Amino acid sequence: MNGTYAATTYDPARAYAAQSLNNAQTAANFAATEAQGQQRLGELQNTILKDNTVLPGEWIGGIVVLDRPAKAADGVARYQIDVLFGDEVHSFAVNQARG
Repeated sequence: MNGTYAATTYDPARAYAAQSLNNAQTAANFAATEAQGQQRLGELQNTILKDNTVLPGEWIGGIVVLDRPAKAADGVARYQIDVLFGDEVHSFAVNQARG
């Protein structure tokens, strides 16, 4: 009688070691993903104005200080202020003269 026989045996110690290694790698991946998510959330919170920051009837103000523009021959200072809101540019033409 001729034949081939192959057998494997279950090694619980190796199975446990492989499972432990896999669990540790999975936990490390989740921790890295959570840390990256927390960092990005922090960056977003510092760069956006939340819709609940300004309630109805409230406002946000500020001051813009500009250097004095040069006056033209007629004594009027003409300049333009460009303000970027998201992807939109809003331009304000200013003519400044003493009254």
